[in-house]
Amino acid sequence: MDATLAMLVTWISLAQQLDQTLLTNICLHRPILIKKTNQTLYAFSTAILHLMQTFRGCVQLAAVFNEEDFCPNSTIDTQAVMAEEENSVEELLEKAQEKVG
Repeated sequence: MDATLAMLVTWISLAQQLDQTLLTNICLHRPILIKKTNQTLYAFSTAILHLMQTFRGCVQLAAVFNEEDFCPNSTIDTQAVMAEEENSVEELLEKAQEKVG
């Protein structure tokens, strides 16, 4: 989880490609597959995907980047991955927090 947060910061601050930063975490490719085995990691992965979508949307909407400075595209369709999710991120994080402590 710490490495994923570090990759999120690297993607945003150093303008690296998604495929070389966040998407090196295989849990973000299909979080639905880890749902039954690790609810906390599932909630975290889903929240990171939502953050990624939000940041990417803000930067693209504002159009304040050059192609060589910020690469918002990725090889996976995060919207399709997010369509698999049935609960809201808030619900998932609340459940994970209750479980942890």
